[in-house]
Amino acid sequence: MGVHLRSEQLHRLFPFHLRIGKDLEIVSAGRSLEKLEGNITGKIFQDLFDVERPKLSSYSAEALACVAGELIILRSRNNKSRLLRGQLEPLEEGGFFFFGSPWFSGMEAVTSAGLTLHDFAPHDPQVDMLQLVHAQEMATRDIHELYQKITNQSRQLQAVVQEKEQLASLPMQNPDPVLRINLEGKILIKNPACDAVLQLVEHSGTSYSIESFCHFITSQI
Repeated sequence: MGVHLRSEQLHRLFPFHLRIGKDLEIVSAGRSLEKLEGNITGKIFQDLFDVERPKLSSYSAEALACVAGELIILRSRNNKSRLLRGQLEPLEEGGFFFFGSPWFSGMEAVTSAGLTLHDFAPHDPQVDMLQLVHAQEMATRDIHELYQKITNQSRQLQAVVQEKEQLASLPMQNPDPVLRINLEGKILIKNPACDAVLQLVEHSGTSYSIESFCHFITSQI
């Protein structure tokens, strides 16, 4: 008992199909395939496609019959980068059906070709592959954006630290004595000019070391 598909069912199940007559004329093509190749009905198969694999001895019905049922890869002559992957099935009345789909590396290539996932049959395993690749591409982009954000923040932090270090170094480069003490008279910062100039401090007839003088000053507050 033969199985007959209505035209609408054929387009829905195999949107990239080709029906090839025994004279190798394109009898019909799937709607999605025509979105890629244009209206190709009535044109000659070998004028539109090269059989990339397996290699044929000639373009004839007999040569195509020899590879029926095998994995076949077609390369579009309209776009040399476009490959269709599928198989040929011979028809009782002569000619062949090609059932397959174009092979894409990712959603960007699908979009560039003017297609969406709705142009593929739901049962096509490539749909799952494309969705997985798309998810991986999105995750990779998110990771890259996060890396860039962290890198920029790190550069900004380094710039702030460098600026603070430069500001902190200014007192040490000052040729005049610079002291910073706390409320207990402990010296927190003393630049090199202090060692050269402030060995002893005279105050009210009394000589102080710089450390003792700092304690004396804070004790008077």
